[in-house]
Amino acid sequence: MSVNLEIKISPKYKVSDFIEANEKCGWEKLVEIFSDRLDGRYLKPIELILNGDSEISEFSGFSILALDCILIETLNQFYNGINETPSDHQKTFREFFSQSPFFKELGSRKKSEVFYAHFRCGLIHQAQTKKQSLIRIGQDTLVTQVSGKLK
Repeated sequence: MSVNLEIKISPKYKVSDFIEANEKCGWEKLVEIFSDRLDGRYLKPIELILNGDSEISEFSGFSILALDCILIETLNQFYNGINETPSDHQKTFREFFSQSPFFKELGSRKKSEVFYAHFRCGLIHQAQTKKQSLIRIGQDTLVTQVSGKLK
């Protein structure tokens, strides 16, 4: 299979840059390429959305969370050295949340399952949240209970 070495894999780097850094065991360069890729594909677009048009800011959480879900799967793939997320996507999210010091509150089986089913699957497959789950920017907690039900 032939790979186009000129394809950009991040704002600053091409496939050829990655191959060159990999062949020379240039870990510092590989980390730089990885960082540029994450910044260019996920973090800077999220920043642009957050700092964009104030008329739509109330609804920007939807797009940001969709990007976050894709980023979680991407980080999991890099962390585990795999090319695609295993078929048990729900386990991927539970492991990500429980291993991260920033998302410990979602590390329980129940909360990670709710996040995965209501938000990740809803956003990725139906382009909406499920079971009356809501996305709100500026909340203190990531998943809260509404009317006695875990949301």
